[in-house]
Amino acid sequence: MPHGARSVISVFLLDDHALFRAGVRAAVEGSPDMRIAGEAATEREALDAFRFGLRQGPDVILTDPAAVGIPMAEFIGRAAELLAPRPVRVLIVSTADSEAEVVKAVRSGVHGVLGKSADRDELMRAIRTVTGGGAVFGPAAAECLRHCFTTTGDIRGPGAFPELTPREHEVLDLLARGCPNRDIARRLFLSEKTVRNHVSHIFAKLDVKDRSAATARARAAGMGAGSPG
Repeated sequence: MPHGARSVISVFLLDDHALFRAGVRAAVEGSPDMRIAGEAATEREALDAFRFGLRQGPDVILTDPAAVGIPMAEFIGRAAELLAPRPVRVLIVSTADSEAEVVKAVRSGVHGVLGKSADRDELMRAIRTVTGGGAVFGPAAAECLRHCFTTTGDIRGPGAFPELTPREHEVLDLLARGCPNRDIARRLFLSEKTVRNHVSHIFAKLDVKDRSAATARARAAGMGAGSPG
């Protein structure tokens, strides 16, 4: 980008409702700082797009897992591998707003949850916030999270970091045991490159700079019990 130029946010739509995609597409294309990178009605279509045509994007994946019927954590993990080293940021826009569904979404690694009743300006702000690395939760989702964390107390163990995907939890636990990337790759049947990508995502999500800091946070939360042997 030339000096002083404004970057354009690329958005990928994953929803099986054509009318909803059309509405979001119109809103995005009406914003000078955004563009549609692509769209899909199914998980397979989305992953194929990431695999064959979108290695330079998107900045945000906007989806409704309830409508598409996809396991969010698994989808995010596969998308992260296909789009690496670019970070995968996911914004859910859904009618599903139960406490269990919201907490499950957060645990899967999404960066925001909005209701489908959100207006255009709210949606555009959410996309910009998520692109910038922030998190956004609509009123219903925020209330669900508030109730969850005020009634369950401190969360330790694998649930300590709901922003991490299940795979990232596994990697963090092995980091906390002192395992190098090569051992983590062998234990989880992954390539070392994939492990490095997971480690980078963990650092970003936990806002830490190195393995020592990540390990300290994991051990403080009760993770990493046992030896690496």
